[in-house]
Amino acid sequence: MKSPLLLCLKNETNYAPLLRTKMFNCRNIPKSISGSSQINQKLSEYLKENPNSKFSFTIINDEMSQEFIDYANNLGIIALDRDDVFDIKIK
Repeated sequence: MKSPLLLCLKNETNYAPLLRTKMFNCRNIPKSISGSSQINQKLSEYLKENPNSKFSFTIINDEMSQEFIDYANNLGIIALDRDDVFDIKIK
């Protein structure tokens, strides 16, 4: 019997692509944050380059919603030392 393959991903790996699509319409994603690798780092660098940016959007009510909001707020704090970068509402 084969042993199972366990995948371990950090939440940022899962949440960064979702945050990017919530921040920008799919057609308006800046080239600096496009692509499928290092999205979390690219988002952090984008925020540092655009320190006055603010983003507002809604997400569905799900058991993981608060974790996603915490991730986004943490990213804002790490990149800009601000907790008001993202205004995320749960619907």
